[in-house]
Amino acid sequence: MRKPLPKVSKHSSFQRLAPFADLPHSVLLFCVLAVVSSQLAAAEISSIDLVRVKNGNLEEALFYYEHNWLVYRQRALERGLISGFDLLLDDQHESGPLLMLLTKYKDKKQFEQREENFATVMPADRQPLLANEKLPADFREIISYGDFVRP
Repeated sequence: MRKPLPKVSKHSSFQRLAPFADLPHSVLLFCVLAVVSSQLAAAEISSIDLVRVKNGNLEEALFYYEHNWLVYRQRALERGLISGFDLLLDDQHESGPLLMLLTKYKDKKQFEQREENFATVMPADRQPLLANEKLPADFREIISYGDFVRP
């Protein structure tokens, strides 16, 4: 059997909240939303691409991402434009090798400025470095992508 909850004395910390009792619900709701939205704005966001390697071209895919994607992520990290990145390989997947490309942004503002920010780390006249003269369409297929917020 549960014990009854103790009565709150007039000296309890709950009494400090009494001034809020007279505020309209809309003001209280606004305050709560302001706190929640500030937390969301500060939440880390991760962009994830899942890439299937096509036609056994793992060497070409790894070369491409290591000499292009990783280079630009490293520059962006050094300039504080992203908070992290990773390239992961699942070479045991039943459908063939999969790559996961992960880019982390420290907050919503950094995430929303990603296109402008990456334009500063990529040369305007850039040509991707390729292995064996194979184009990305020859060795990769982006099968899924998304942006995720850390809960």
